[in-house]
This record gives sequence, C-alpha cells and structure tokens, in this order.
Amino acid sequence: MSQNGTLSPKQNALLLALITGEKVEAAAKTAKISTRTAFRWQKQEAFQSAMKEAQEQAFEKKLDFLKQGVGSAIAALGRNLSERAPAHVQVTAARAWLELTIELYKIEQVENRLAELEALLNGGPYAPL
Repeated sequence: MSQNGTLSPKQNALLLALITGEKVEAAAKTAKISTRTAFRWQKQEAFQSAMKEAQEQAFEKKLDFLKQGVGSAIAALGRNLSERAPAHVQVTAARAWLELTIELYKIEQVENRLAELEALLNGGPYAPL
C-alpha cells in the first residue's frame, strides 16, 4: 500500500484479478507478485476494505443489468400465463409469478420491521413504509 492510504498499482491489479474470479495463485501471477505477497495483502485492512468496495460495485453493476430486463421478464411471464400457452408453461409461469410475489412480500415485511427497530433505536415515532 502506498503511504497515502491508497492501493498500489500492483495491489489494484491483484484486486481486479480477484474480483474477476481468478484464484489467488493466478491473480498473483497476473499482478506480477508472489502468492505469499497476495495472501499477505489480503490480510491488510485497507486491501480488505478496497476489496469489499469493489465487490459491492461489481454486484451493483450486475444488479443494474438484471433490472434492465425486469420489464421483459414480467411480460414473458404474463404472455405465458395465457390460455394460448401449453398447460405446463402456464403452471411454470404462474409458479414463478407467485414465488416472486411472495419473496417481495417477505422483503417488504423485513424492511418494515427494520424501519420500526431503527425508529425505536433513534427514539422517534415509527411510520410504516
């Protein structure tokens, strides 16, 4: 790590290789460092913090990509719920629709409970979402 708290170019290369799915040994080779150095860097708080941030950013990008297809996915499910689709396709589409609806309901319930707990911890009134 450089003295100003940021990662060095080699540390950034290691981080990028790890984020893209390389094993530590291969990532070390990509970053042109020893495997021992790679393992040592992974134990450093600054590297761990940068790795966590990079993983979160990568996950957010993947989520954004998935979100772009939600409308099409819902439309496809809707089309396959119609009587024109074979029965097994209708059942599969209906099952997917119901499972997603139940999952969304559960998430909403957890969010409401979390908001209530946060309000209690902060001493303020609870207002359901």
